[in-house]
Amino acid sequence: MRTIHIDQSSRCCGFCIMDDSIPIHHGRLKPMGSTAAARLMEMFHDLLGLMDAYGPEEMTFEKILLVLHGKNGRLQNGPRTVEAMAGATLICKMAAARAGIPYYEVAPSTVKLAATGNGRAGKSDVWRCVAQAMGVDYREIIDDNHADALAQGLAWGNPTFRKSIIEARGGKA
Repeated sequence: MRTIHIDQSSRCCGFCIMDDSIPIHHGRLKPMGSTAAARLMEMFHDLLGLMDAYGPEEMTFEKILLVLHGKNGRLQNGPRTVEAMAGATLICKMAAARAGIPYYEVAPSTVKLAATGNGRAGKSDVWRCVAQAMGVDYREIIDDNHADALAQGLAWGNPTFRKSIIEARGGKA
């Protein structure tokens, strides 16, 4: 099964396209628009281009987590960050809808646990585990978004992980 895995952010997104458990194309989309709206539009078109070229049957992307600061109960993420992440997430949902494929939002800690064995793994641990497990040269990994998209692909290739995510959404694997 061909799948696409996205680690979205307001400025760029990492991607990984897999055939079963083999990465066939991965990297980063980095829109150059001068406004948030222009970057999101460019990201949407770039994502559609990838999907048209590779024809994935499923998509995963990072679930947005709003974290409250323990002492004052305020959001740890600022309003602009939350708005930008919501926009990037909407782009992923729209691209999946256009392609007519199901999408699954996956919490970062869940991906880290499946990819590294530790749900609180640091970025360097994710990079190392992904490079080793997928046979990707560590120097090819462009940034954290790219590494996290590879980690999603690695995790999704694990049938137990995939089944638990799909069933948590109410579907059947």
